[in-house]
Amino acid sequence: MTPRRLPARPFAPRALPASVVAALVFALLATLGATAQPQTAHAGPIEDVCTGMQEQAAAFDGRVGFVVLDLTDWSRCSYQAGEVFTTASLYKLVVLAEAHEQVERGLFSFEEPIALIQFLPATEDEPASSRTFTVDAAEAARLMIQVSDNAAAEALRERLG
Repeated sequence: MTPRRLPARPFAPRALPASVVAALVFALLATLGATAQPQTAHAGPIEDVCTGMQEQAAAFDGRVGFVVLDLTDWSRCSYQAGEVFTTASLYKLVVLAEAHEQVERGLFSFEEPIALIQFLPATEDEPASSRTFTVDAAEAARLMIQVSDNAAAEALRERLG
């Protein structure tokens, strides 16, 4: 099967309630087989961590909402689940899932080099420019997920097809 290329136009974010975003993420995880018994230790019942998560969300100086579904017993924890959020970076989860899928099939390695392009804005002294640097795919994935780095996401998406 030939991988389908994504359009060259920028990703158009959509506004969706946090509960809908959570349902999409759950559907993605279920498709990938995440409903199987976890291989790592479970943090404990969601009730044990839910209040702390909600308190941290309430104390956050910004707008946040979440829905967490425990796949071991289907219990749920949420904060601002009905609020509408822009889902601009949700596609990064699909890129990460595809990377893991291709690793399992032997088509990709997190050790391979990935070239990232960083765009530098114009200043009073310099015109806009870019620089290219290389990291391993594991670092690109970390940047994509932990800091929502768009250059890393784009480079991985291009590599994965």
